Amino acid sequence: MKRSYSALAVRALVLCMMVAAMSGCSGTKKHWWEFWKRPAPRMFPTDSDTIPPPPGTSPLPGDLGSQNPDRNAQLQEVPDLQTVYFNYDSSELSSQMQATLQANAEWIKGHSSLTVQIAGHCDERGSTEYNLNLGQKRADTVREFLVGLGIPAERLVTISYGKERPVDPSQSESAYSKNRRVQFLVY
Repeated sequence: MKRSYSALAVRALVLCMMVAAMSGCSGTKKHWWEFWKRPAPRMFPTDSDTIPPPPGTSPLPGDLGSQNPDRNAQLQEVPDLQTVYFNYDSSELSSQMQATLQANAEWIKGHSSLTVQIAGHCDERGSTEYNLNLGQKRADTVREFLVGLGIPAERLVTISYGKERPVDPSQSESAYSKNRRVQFLVY
């Protein structure tokens, strides 16, 4: 049976309209084809995101605490938690950094009411997506190591900032080595 192009076009149009109607194309959408124009989901948080604090957490001891309900305002750097550094294009922990993490684990165990954010960072070389993934791998590696040392997993939150928050913005090997890190912040 021979069909004309106009009949196929009409059937395709009807099919598209049915799909659009079934996918919730209504309300603010003016045309049947606008259901294709959905915003892409964000994979990583931005600085403007506010995340509610974990349940059961309390303010930090002494001057570290804050009663502000905004979780970003409660994040505090603690001098006792040392930064962990990584080699270029790596998420493996050196023996020196494992010793640093053991000291950090003792501090975390001694402050059992706190939740710790493990933030992975990279140097500026590589694409944004690559560095976000590498920063997440670094944070996950540190988290797994700390869980292996007896820290409850629910007290450790990981995040990757990729290359977006360099400690040293200059373009030298010295600056790059400072930026390949995992930092610890507490809630």
